[in-house]
Amino acid sequence: MLIQGVRDLLFVERSPGVPDDAVRDILLFTMFMFNLFNSRSSTSIQEEGSGSEWRAFFTFQYMDKGVMGRWSAFFRFLSLPLPSIMTQRDVIIRMKTIQLNNGVEMPALGFGVFRLSPAECERCVLDAIETGYRSIDTAQDYQNEEGVGAAISKCGIPRDQLFITTKVWISNAGEQRAALSIDESLRKLRTDYVDLLLVHEPYGDCYGTYRAMEKAYQAGKARAIGLSNFYNVRFIDIAEHMDVKPAVLQLETHVFAQQKAMRALIRDYGTRLMAWGPLAQGRHGFFENETLKAIGAKYGKTNAQVALNWLVSQDIMPVPKTSHKERMASNLDISDFELSSEDKEAIARLDQGEKLINDFNNDTDLAQKFLGLKPWN
Repeated sequence: MLIQGVRDLLFVERSPGVPDDAVRDILLFTMFMFNLFNSRSSTSIQEEGSGSEWRAFFTFQYMDKGVMGRWSAFFRFLSLPLPSIMTQRDVIIRMKTIQLNNGVEMPALGFGVFRLSPAECERCVLDAIETGYRSIDTAQDYQNEEGVGAAISKCGIPRDQLFITTKVWISNAGEQRAALSIDESLRKLRTDYVDLLLVHEPYGDCYGTYRAMEKAYQAGKARAIGLSNFYNVRFIDIAEHMDVKPAVLQLETHVFAQQKAMRALIRDYGTRLMAWGPLAQGRHGFFENETLKAIGAKYGKTNAQVALNWLVSQDIMPVPKTSHKERMASNLDISDFELSSEDKEAIARLDQGEKLINDFNNDTDLAQKFLGLKPWN
């Protein structure tokens, strides 16, 4: 059973064996909430279940004259056995999307697979998709595109409901080599196209790489293209001299490195910021930070949830990584609270104004290592 609404209505997909009464109750409750909060609402629903209890979590977003409010409600269904009668998610999560400069809609929150082995990557991506993620971020250098491809071919979610990002590595720099590597990435990912294709690092013939990506974009092999780890003049040079403006720039971005200058710079090009390392890889006492703890205590949220909520509220698209399914769910559970202006001001004061992980803009030693001029150890 698939009930697909127009514009503001609800998407509900029922697995075989789910009682009609359960689906009916979901719809009745949702319509009640629609009526309560009046038109122009959108609904995000996430199911959680264990044993014989199923819980549907509803988040309602209401927009009027530029003001957004959120209301949440819990509805419980007892004596609905799980997981025996549910072979896939019964409700499709509709999460916030951000429009890129070419009109493509990208999920605001994604799942990263940095340093996961292909086998572990397949399992994690399957878990992430089952949890509700629809955006997956990989790269040629991660050496796990095959794992992502295996997962998306097995997950049962239509390809057009997934958003897949990959990146061209330095060893494939240059127009000809990059073009061949893009086709190889598509083969490994088991797809005819990626949704986002990035130049991974600002080294080597990145101009030739970008030209190859422009051709891939024009050929329908990529729905959008952009850059990763390009700062200041490197970003401007590409943006000014290539035909297709970067749709996305992926940088280390978190509460301690808020990228205020780069956010201002890329705004003129309509480029959106995507955050790798959105939890600062646990550095700088991230998980013990008292400011984040105090904010989280008001909403019953963790430091990670507060930080991810803040990023999304800034229209920054984070791609947190974890191999634990419960943390995947926790990282995704950020849409049922809204940070106050005081919360955001407190988080703004956490900014260190510098990167904690890698400085691609000024670290010559790092550049020499990436280019093979120095050993990594």
